[in-house]
Amino acid sequence: MKSFNRIIAKVVGQPSRLPQSGGRAGCRDRRNARRTTAAGTAAPLAVAALMLFAPTAARACAVCFGNSDSQLSKGMMAGVLVLLFVVLAVLGGFVALFVHIARRSAAVALEESSAKIEGLK
Repeated sequence: MKSFNRIIAKVVGQPSRLPQSGGRAGCRDRRNARRTTAAGTAAPLAVAALMLFAPTAARACAVCFGNSDSQLSKGMMAGVLVLLFVVLAVLGGFVALFVHIARRSAAVALEESSAKIEGLK
C-alpha cells in the first residue's frame, strides 16, 4: 500500500507523506494506525468506483448509439455469420460420420447374413 501511495503522490505531484523507515507517520498506537489505513484506502477505492461506473463505458460500439448501419456493426454481423457457418460445418461433419458408420455397419451386417445363408445351403 505504501508503494501505491507513493506512486499516486508522484503522479499528482505532491510529496509522499509516508516515512521511509516503514512506520506510520503520526501513529502512536494501534487505533490510530487502523484509522490512517482506512483513510488511505478510501481514496483509491473511490477513484476505482468512479472509473467503473463512468458513463463513457456505455459507449462500447456504434450499436449502443443506435447507428446500426456503421462499418463496425456490419463487420460484427459478418463475424457472427462466419462463426455460425463454422459451427454448422463441424456439426455436418459429425452427422456425415455417423451416417457413414451406420451405412457401413448395415453393409457388413448384410454381408454376414448372406454368408450365413450361403453356408447353410
